Amino acid sequence: MIPLLCLMATLLLGLRWPGVLIAGIFYGYPVTVLSGISVTTIYTVAAAGIAILLHVAARKRVLLTHLDIAFTIFILWCCISLLWAPDQTAAVAAARTLALSAFGLYVMARLVFSLGDDRTRLREMAVTLCVLGLIVTPFLALRGELINGRIALDGNSNIAVGLTQSFVTTFIAALALFVWPRGERLSVRLFAILSIAMCLVAIRLTGTRGALMGILIGLMFFTILNGRFSFVRRLRWPTLSILILALGAAVVMVDWGALANSRLFNFESYGSVTDNSSLGRYMRYRAAWGMIGEAPLLGNGISAFATETGLGYPHNIFLEIWADFGGVGLLLFLTLLGIALMGARRLQWQGEDVFATMLFAIILTGLAHHQISFYLAAAKQIFLIAGIAGALVSGRALRSGPVPVEPSLPGRAQYGAV
Repeated sequence: MIPLLCLMATLLLGLRWPGVLIAGIFYGYPVTVLSGISVTTIYTVAAAGIAILLHVAARKRVLLTHLDIAFTIFILWCCISLLWAPDQTAAVAAARTLALSAFGLYVMARLVFSLGDDRTRLREMAVTLCVLGLIVTPFLALRGELINGRIALDGNSNIAVGLTQSFVTTFIAALALFVWPRGERLSVRLFAILSIAMCLVAIRLTGTRGALMGILIGLMFFTILNGRFSFVRRLRWPTLSILILALGAAVVMVDWGALANSRLFNFESYGSVTDNSSLGRYMRYRAAWGMIGEAPLLGNGISAFATETGLGYPHNIFLEIWADFGGVGLLLFLTLLGIALMGARRLQWQGEDVFATMLFAIILTGLAHHQISFYLAAAKQIFLIAGIAGALVSGRALRSGPVPVEPSLPGRAQYGAV
């Protein structure tokens, strides 16, 4: 019950430090697993209500951005696709779940980061993620047992994959806290190091390759994109060079047949002695490509993949979007991601290195993780970070005011004559 009480306490703390609410969203599922009480939806609704009340009380202005428009159009298109879905009952339920989850997370993040200073909100989010990670990890280690290399509670190892999204995000936040601007106290950096170690322990308990891949990609992007410290800047090109050399060496030297038969691609997952993780994904990918060929432009409708194949979801967010929502939906999704990433990159050019880099790395880590796990309605990282990016871009525009228009050459000549 301690993790549950700590999560509920973040709602009260959110009244004073709104950034805490974003971190609490990520730990809704781990706390649900530990307590046996479904708290994710309740927490999301409560946090969104607090964000709305704080925003109304502060009388803050909200500037509509291109990201808001792109996000709304994408979710609306996903919901409209229920009109040609094969199972209307399942499609309506899936559309309701997706709309509530996506809009709830996006709007909450949008409003929270429209309150006060961006740096303060991001710091609150990073610190709370680390604190919750330090609290939850020992309880997972004490209560869980390893089945086929994965943590399980009450004999159920299906929980392992769902836990990883929280700890991968916490790892990136702890990394950003460690390289926070100079002048930070040593105790904060030691706290960040402890959080990183705990995240690695938790991910080791889950035994998932997706989490490990997400951490490596997030670490790589954080190293390459962060230019605040000289030693980090010096690591950029060596990191890229080593990555390119490693890929080249793998192509030339690796025995791909032996690798395909190794434990990396063949292990007993989800507590089953018959389910092969990689083979299951391969079957889902083939099924998704088959559905894409049937309706490449408009898609087969929301929840069509789950209805027609009985395989749940393709374990790849891009294949899921293309199969269910067609090329139109995939184009809208890529547009949404492009605007969010360009907004974060633009903030980085304006000097917000660590903060923008943290957002950049989290969303790229989430995208990498969603290539082999999760489905669209569970894309917390993407929806939350997109909302944060939209709020930051909107906040910069509100503070900078209207852009002055430079007079034309005849106008300058007339002004000079006067």
